[in-house]
Amino acid sequence: MNLMKKILLSLLLSILSFACYHSIREKVRIVPKEIDLQGHRGARGLKPENTLPGFLEALNHGVKTLELDTVLTSDLNLLIHHNTDTNPSLCQYLDGKPIESKPIRTLPISELKKMDCGSKKNPDFQYQDSVPGTSPITLDELFLFIKKESEKDERFQKVQFNIEMKFGKDADVEEMEVFAKRITEVISSHGMVERSTVQSFLPQSLPIVRKHIPEIKTSALYAPTLVQGITLKLGLGSWIRESILEDSKANGASVVSPYFLYVDQDFVRKAHSMGLKVIPWTVNDPEEMKYLIRLGVDGLISDYPNRMRRAVDELPESIWN
Repeated sequence: MNLMKKILLSLLLSILSFACYHSIREKVRIVPKEIDLQGHRGARGLKPENTLPGFLEALNHGVKTLELDTVLTSDLNLLIHHNTDTNPSLCQYLDGKPIESKPIRTLPISELKKMDCGSKKNPDFQYQDSVPGTSPITLDELFLFIKKESEKDERFQKVQFNIEMKFGKDADVEEMEVFAKRITEVISSHGMVERSTVQSFLPQSLPIVRKHIPEIKTSALYAPTLVQGITLKLGLGSWIRESILEDSKANGASVVSPYFLYVDQDFVRKAHSMGLKVIPWTVNDPEEMKYLIRLGVDGLISDYPNRMRRAVDELPESIWN
């Protein structure tokens, strides 16, 4: 989406939602006993995304789960990185030279380790601190680090992982099979099955993951189109909500994880009646966080773990079941 479309959408949503926004919120009463606070790409609003400094920052603010992205390399390592191509806007070489955008699936981990993905600040996040010299890490390396730190810090003993499989536009069943086999091998080899959820915007890939580890938790991700976003913000589009719940259930997901505009009270109730947990993304406004918690969501994914922690702490004790 280009900048002008983003601006127009933001203005339109603000105007259309003003009248109905607060009246809907007055009806909220359902609240879960525990909220799964998830740091989006670690703590993207505070530190470079999908990096070790970002994950540590998230843990410093009391998240329960580290949400992260993985991409297959040419030598079948799982690079923790959001884009399926290398990203020149966020990364450069360690010597400061610019990188080119190339498919990560065509590059070995040795080449990708030469990148510095901590020096460049993301211009969309004004409070983000740069961490120069930060190379990307693999899922293997993250698990090894967590296990090592667990020996001296109990926070690392309890942290959960919400791991997205990032597929290219042309991903087919064969590619899904390769990815599913590799990600389940890594999770299993580190003894992290009970602490991990595998998520994807291609819900049809989730049954393939469970073929390798039947008991692993899976999460179906959904993003609305521009038109759907406007429809949902107006409080309409019940058929859109119904369709993603049915799709999540059909693919055996444990969690439905939609963009937060999908979520209203009926959506949460329906999902829970189907045995699905609801964990929306990416929620950065504290009032939106409080609203969703009051709706009864099971968790939140946010770029700002500090805001999320504070929002939970500010809610009155009387709202909790």
